[in-house]
This record gives sequence, structure tokens and C-alpha cells, in this order.
Amino acid sequence: IWGFLTLDELAEGDRVGMMRKPDGNLHYFINGLDQGIAAQRVPTTVWGVIDLYGMTIKVSIVERDEREEQNLMTRKNTRDQQIVVLDAQPLPDYYDRLTFHPNCGTHAQVINNGRTAHRPNAADDFNNGVVLTARPLKTGELFEVRLDRVVTKWAGSIEIGVTSHSPVDLEFPFTMTNVRSGTWMMTGSGIMHNGTIVLEQYGVNLDRLQVGDRV
Repeated sequence: IWGFLTLDELAEGDRVGMMRKPDGNLHYFINGLDQGIAAQRVPTTVWGVIDLYGMTIKVSIVERDEREEQNLMTRKNTRDQQIVVLDAQPLPDYYDRLTFHPNCGTHAQVINNGRTAHRPNAADDFNNGVVLTARPLKTGELFEVRLDRVVTKWAGSIEIGVTSHSPVDLEFPFTMTNVRSGTWMMTGSGIMHNGTIVLEQYGVNLDRLQVGDRV
């Protein structure tokens, strides 16, 4: 059932992700499940955005589970074949992995070599927790984060999306839904484009994600 829960109900451990597909469509994933088309004609060059607010204290970028599947396949090869496979893999892949840019909202902080973002004073501060990826997302690349820690004091949880504004040029707002150009965000159970709701009751409501959920 579409729209049966909201981002504000995510819990620790939940995962939230998104991908811009080759056709320009933006898809969101809740705990690995594709929620369908959220937006169309999204530009090629966009950065991933996480807006930490309300009860969300900390999130971490997670790798696709396909990596583990590839590792299992590699282990089945003979040692000689493994050497060939390893030699054929380009080293830059590790250095090109997604991280958060150190430029972020005034109440956010990027830690753990850029893999984690948190709000150090979440008990006192409600918003100003915008963080962007350090580089634009590649077409077909899954940008996924896991909720590591939440606080029960506030309502609201997390907003996730893409923006054509780089982390170097963006004047960081209280919340990304205040940005009026080049920005698509999932907030609660709706999709906003440049601060206006364009799709209601989309997918899973992010406000209901929990710690450990991946988006």
C-alpha cells in the first residue's frame, strides 16, 4: 500500500536511498524496496542531500549489498583467477566512494572520514542539519543512508533528495525544503520540488523510519 507510513516514522536501523536512473527518473528505496518514480527529468549533475532534523541524530552512508555478493563470487574462483580479477579492478573505485562534504548546516557535523553525519546538540537544536554528498551522484548510483541514532524529543525525522547546488556554492538553509531552485526532496510521505509539494502520499513516510533503517 503506497503511503502507508511516513519518513517521520523511520526507526534506528532503517535504510533510505535514492537513485537517478538513465531515463532521468528519480526513485527512492526504503530498506532496499523501490518505491517507484518520485520525479522525472532530473538533471544529470545533482548532489545527494540529507536534511537531519527533528528526531534524527545520526546517519551513515552504506554500501550496496551487491558488494557482498561479488565477494562471495570472487571467493569461489581459484586463487589464480582471483589475482586476475584483482588486477583488473581499478583502484580509484575506493577513493571515489560516496562521502559527505565537510560543508554542512550550522547544527550538523560530518565525521567518520565523511561517511557519517550527525547533529551533536540534537537535544537543543531542531534543524539546520543539511548535509550534501562530496561529489555529484552518478547515473544509476544508489545513494543510501542508515539511521544510526534518533532522539524522541522532537517530531519529524529526515528529508532526502537531490540538488543541482554544490556544497561549495549552497547557502545552507534551515531546511532544504526552503530552497527554491534545482532541488527535489522527499519529506514525510510527499515529494517536493523547489519547496512545493508535487506528489503526495509517495511510498513510505520517512517520518516513521527507525534506527538501522536504510533510505
